[in-house]
Amino acid sequence: MRDGADWLDEHMATLDPLYSTRLPCIGPGCPDTGGLFIPRQVVVRVTPQVFWAGRMNPSEPIEMTIDSHPYSQTIQTVWYNSEFHGGAVNETRLVGFDRESVLGDPESTGALVMFAFQPASRTQPARVRVWMCETAAEEDRVEDRLGPADPLFGGALWPHIFERLDRPLHSRV
Repeated sequence: MRDGADWLDEHMATLDPLYSTRLPCIGPGCPDTGGLFIPRQVVVRVTPQVFWAGRMNPSEPIEMTIDSHPYSQTIQTVWYNSEFHGGAVNETRLVGFDRESVLGDPESTGALVMFAFQPASRTQPARVRVWMCETAAEEDRVEDRLGPADPLFGGALWPHIFERLDRPLHSRV
């Protein structure tokens, strides 16, 4: 049976950015509707055009496939950049999760989720493959490999060349 450790082996071989975190409540009816925090280091590598847009809160599409709970949809990477327009926010997030998606389900809050990003090309949008762990044992195996996915520090990144330089603000967007 395939699990998160097998999925992780497959995606670590590509050297594309991997990000893991504990899933906040991001679905309908949740108090934080600003989406899921994603480190800028990942967004710069995956959808760099967001940073060249020159406008308030630019976004780019990402094709998402959830491998653990088969589901596909298009979501958005958003750079909330009001800090450069007289505000106070400067962070990147994934937004637009469907209610039918396991990621948009409030019952999934707290689950360990991994994202394997594939950068955009001239002809293809960025893609992200997702795995949500279902058991504590599966989560332990993943965190043994990637490190703790502590949401207070923004989760865990791999490869380690993407050292944490930013962390989520603990305010609503």
